[in-house]
Amino acid sequence: MRLTFAAGLAAGAMLASPPLLADTVTICGQKVDYLLEPLAPATPQDLRAFSGVWIGEAGSKIEVYDGTFCIGFIVTSVKADGSVAAKYVWGDKLKLFVGSTIDIKPGVVDWPGVISGGALRLDTPDGAYSYELRSVGANELKGRRVGPDGKSDVQLKRK
Repeated sequence: MRLTFAAGLAAGAMLASPPLLADTVTICGQKVDYLLEPLAPATPQDLRAFSGVWIGEAGSKIEVYDGTFCIGFIVTSVKADGSVAAKYVWGDKLKLFVGSTIDIKPGVVDWPGVISGGALRLDTPDGAYSYELRSVGANELKGRRVGPDGKSDVQLKRK
C-alpha cells in the first residue's frame, strides 16, 4: 500500500511540473538540440527578455588581423534571482576584415551566467572569456566580448 501511495505522489509531482520545450536549431552551421525551461511566474519581465535563441557575430583579433566569427547563445533557463543557464555556440570560420577566412574548430559548450543591472553576463568556467550583453528592444542584444585576444563588440538577434 505504501509503495502505491508513494508512486502516486511521484506521478502527481511530475504532472504538476511544467514541461520542458525541446527543439533543434541551426546556429553557425551546427545543429544544436536544446530544452527551454518554462519561465516561472515570479520571474521579472526584465529578466524574461533574455530567454531564448540568439545568433550574431563577435569580433576577434589574431596576430595583426581583425575579424568576426559567428556565435550564438541559447539561454535555456532564467531564474527569478537572475541566474541563467545557456549554451554558447561558435562557427568554423573567422572572417577577416582583409577579405580572407581562417578555419577554426566549431563548438557548443554550456555556460552559466547571471542577469544583473540589466545586463546578461556569461563567463567561461576558467574566466578566460566573458560576454556582457544588454537587451536592445525585444529582439536584439548588444554588448562586449572580453578575452585573451582583447575586447570586441557583439550584436545578436533573436532567432
